[in-house]
Amino acid sequence: MRDSIRRTFITEDRYKILFSGLYTTFRLALLACALGTVLGGGICYLRMRDNLFVSAFASLYIRIFRGGINAVPSGQARAAKALGFGKFQTFRHVVWPQALTHLLPAYSGQFIATVKMTAVAGYISVIDLTKASDIIRSRTYEAFFPLIFTSIVYFALCTLLVALLRIVERKFNAEQRSVSKELVAAAEAFDPDFEPPQKAGNEEGKKEAKTPLVQIEHLAKSFNEVQPVKDVSFEVQMGDVISIIGPSGTGKSTLLALINHLEKADSGSFLFEGQ
Repeated sequence: MRDSIRRTFITEDRYKILFSGLYTTFRLALLACALGTVLGGGICYLRMRDNLFVSAFASLYIRIFRGGINAVPSGQARAAKALGFGKFQTFRHVVWPQALTHLLPAYSGQFIATVKMTAVAGYISVIDLTKASDIIRSRTYEAFFPLIFTSIVYFALCTLLVALLRIVERKFNAEQRSVSKELVAAAEAFDPDFEPPQKAGNEEGKKEAKTPLVQIEHLAKSFNEVQPVKDVSFEVQMGDVISIIGPSGTGKSTLLALINHLEKADSGSFLFEGQ
């Protein structure tokens, strides 16, 4: 066994052939995934074009990208539109970060599969890890150790890449992120009954403000049998900061869309500076 190991790895510096093949394999995998990602993103963009032929052609090649984007609820884009985001801003800041959490698992699996498929390149033009082991096997007539070494290296490489990709997934997935100690301490110290001290003259200024900046009265909106906004009334004074908080489906985005006139209200009135 010792003599077989020496002939396989030591004689004629054959270990250099293996490491050179490993470097070629790694470069091929990275290049294939980088080009594939850019090409997939470009085709995904073509899929969203209005041209019917281009859209039909692109839809065949963007399963991973399209699956991740379609997994994002449509209400997210509507909420971004209600906040004044354009199409590109909506995609970049709202849709794409959430789509990543859905497409990264499939993308990671495809990346690992690409690393394994680089073994085919050795039989075409380049000397990758698999081809290097075949060269050593043909010179030493020892098949066991070159193949065992190759399989161990592939296993270690794929394990390392899976670990790195999982770190990337946790970075983009808010549900898997670790919460910092500062944030936990701030949440524990939060007092819902705390009232900030009033500045001098602030009460007098409020009394002088007779007309609210924004005034909404009995606003209502329904979609068939669903009524997300029902008899909403409130006023906003100059300098007020308003937070709309609630679970999904309670009408937050619909209310913003009504205020921005992206949706037509069934009833109610909306006044800005009394008009």
